Amino acid sequence: MENTKSNNKLIWLIVMVIVIGALFGAFFLFRKTDSSEMTSTTVNKQSAETDINENRSISIDSGITNTNVVSNENINGSENGNANISVSINSDQPADINEDTNTNGTTAEYVNPLMPPLSETVVTASSTLSGGSVYDYSPKLVIDQDFSTSWVEGVEGNGIGEWIKMQFSAPGRINTLGIVPGFAKNPDLYQENNRIKTAELEFSDGSTINSELTDEYGMHFIEFPTKDTSYVKIIIKDIYTGTKYTDSPVAELDIWSDYVLNKDAAAALAYYVKYKKPSEPKPAVKYISKIYMAMGIMGSPTPEIPVDFYSPMAEPFVAAAEIPSNTPSGITFTVKWYNEGHLYKTEDITSYQAYAGIDTITLSSASYIEDLSGSTAIAWPLGDFKVEWYEDNLLSKSLMFAVTPE
Repeated sequence: MENTKSNNKLIWLIVMVIVIGALFGAFFLFRKTDSSEMTSTTVNKQSAETDINENRSISIDSGITNTNVVSNENINGSENGNANISVSINSDQPADINEDTNTNGTTAEYVNPLMPPLSETVVTASSTLSGGSVYDYSPKLVIDQDFSTSWVEGVEGNGIGEWIKMQFSAPGRINTLGIVPGFAKNPDLYQENNRIKTAELEFSDGSTINSELTDEYGMHFIEFPTKDTSYVKIIIKDIYTGTKYTDSPVAELDIWSDYVLNKDAAAALAYYVKYKKPSEPKPAVKYISKIYMAMGIMGSPTPEIPVDFYSPMAEPFVAAAEIPSNTPSGITFTVKWYNEGHLYKTEDITSYQAYAGIDTITLSSASYIEDLSGSTAIAWPLGDFKVEWYEDNLLSKSLMFAVTPE
């Protein structure tokens, strides 16, 4: 019996050890699992926090400043759902609009012309027709955005070789010139005067381009590779001949207006029609087509041989002008004689007559030594002389000549 009890106690002891060991094993197992889950949870939460950084850089040229926009976007996807975005803008010197992309490895370039200030642009010309106190044909009128005003060259003939120039206060970046190449107050006057057919453009870097214009009323656009230039000079190289006048006017030059940038001739004409200045008196008809100096035969004032200069003993000087045979009566043609800028004789011509079979009438005015130096003088002084022809008190044409030693 005692042996049996001992064996039973041993069995119970072994069972107790196994149970206690199992309990300890279970405890450590559950602790390890909980620690693993906590670690996994921490990692997952950290993984859930997303940090996105994106840098974007775009360079923009507005024609005034070069703006560099840098966008740094930091988006934190934490539990509070906050997003932080910062943008910095830096302004620098003028530049083109450039946006670099990685699409197929290409770069797109956009040219936005940098315009010089219109208000600081100075316009000059090789010559200008005088309109007296009634009409203004000065160069500045080509930038007034009004078709009804014009610069008119003032030389004899059709104006080929004459020029008009826009001088900018600082170099400007341009690629299009708008031009109204004639006297454009209305379509009728446009056809009556010469219109520019071929124009040469000259830039401050010395380069030139030639452009041929169609013979259409309105604004024309001359396009060229983008130029950085401090001036644009337009030289008349060829013309469409006017039906009545020999002048070659220019009504408008424009690089600033939207209709020039858009090359929209209809919009340019619509702007003129809407904002044109009130109508002014129609310019006086110009009948004088040609003037020249000549020699008379045996002292007569009848012009015979055209000359460019005279000797001190030549007499008289003869100024000649040609007008159409159908010139109406009643017009006063005035001739003014100058020596070294001093007016010494004025003559009015009111009588003229056409002859059958002759298309022109030649008017003439003679000047003698005594007109300038008195009756005792026997020779002309050396130097420069000038003759001006007027039609009803409006200057029509003028020319210079000289007295040189024999």
